[in-house]
Amino acid sequence: MDLLPEWAPGFHPMVVHFPIVLLMAAVLLDGVTLMVRRQTELRKVVLCTYVLGAIATLAGFLTGRQAADSVLLDGVANTALTDHADQATVLLWFYGIYAVARIVLYYWDPKATQRWVWITMFIVGASGLYLVVETGTRGARLVFEHGVGVDAVTNLSNMLEMQQTELDRSRGQAAGPQVQENGSWRWTPGKYADEALSEAFLFHAGQPERLMTEMRTGANEDSILAITFAETPVFFVFDEPLGSLQIDVKLAVHAFDGSLRIVHHVQNAQNYYYTEIGGGAVRQGSMLNGQIDIMQERPFAADGEHDIRVVVDRTHFRAYADGALITHGHGPAPERGPVGLRMEGLGTVLLGDITVQALR
Repeated sequence: MDLLPEWAPGFHPMVVHFPIVLLMAAVLLDGVTLMVRRQTELRKVVLCTYVLGAIATLAGFLTGRQAADSVLLDGVANTALTDHADQATVLLWFYGIYAVARIVLYYWDPKATQRWVWITMFIVGASGLYLVVETGTRGARLVFEHGVGVDAVTNLSNMLEMQQTELDRSRGQAAGPQVQENGSWRWTPGKYADEALSEAFLFHAGQPERLMTEMRTGANEDSILAITFAETPVFFVFDEPLGSLQIDVKLAVHAFDGSLRIVHHVQNAQNYYYTEIGGGAVRQGSMLNGQIDIMQERPFAADGEHDIRVVVDRTHFRAYADGALITHGHGPAPERGPVGLRMEGLGTVLLGDITVQALR
């Protein structure tokens, strides 16, 4: 039996207030200790409070990571999540190290320790409250500005996205990708999809005229492009460099014997980052100077059509399938570069809408 209802994002909202209260109480008690005569016993209380605060911070960090991996984020909510996670990491290290320092200082010889040392420690501990406030503020923005973990907002966002998809199709925007001022773009394959491939996309490998393409009807009665390969690899991008980004692709590879890579931050055919599906697994990695480095690999059965989302923000690399997190790797923040696909193998790939959104 689950401890939480389905609509709850996890234990994070339940535990996140404990480090805030404990750390603020520790600073307050530490300040009171400096103003009284008999300080030894009170300093022990302060020490225990700081240690409990550090432990609560660790609990908040771990449950926060679990909560982040259990929700599907959209657009700039991903950058807000990255900022919150990075700030929480700094907070965890700060009070973790600080709690250890307080333990050492207390058991060193509290009676012989000079007063200025305790004053300095108080100032350092109090300054950490800035990190508490910043981390809490960024977490609050995730909920109240972006609706993370709030089903009503998520459902509304999904409805609006579906309406926009239908609007794009009704306008016949099926030739080349539609580009926004910030570099975001969207491509809805349609009647002239084969021309869009050869004219709007830059090919690093393969020849567009050698691809067999036809339009089919997808599982949701939407238009989907079937690409059949006579030879591979085929590697193409839409030449619009981006930094932090979100990629959404509708695809199916069950009739394709090989691997498909959603490539991003492409510099050339030997330097790029990717999320790869194939061989019963999903992989996040990079190709740098022709050498492959796998960040994370997990089993993944690519049976039928899937909505794949790839989010890259600073050092965080996340991939989702049908709304569920499938990989979360970490690596150096990549240089700006375009987004595209690389396919190697034989068979047919079904390709639906591709939406690429700039996040910063």
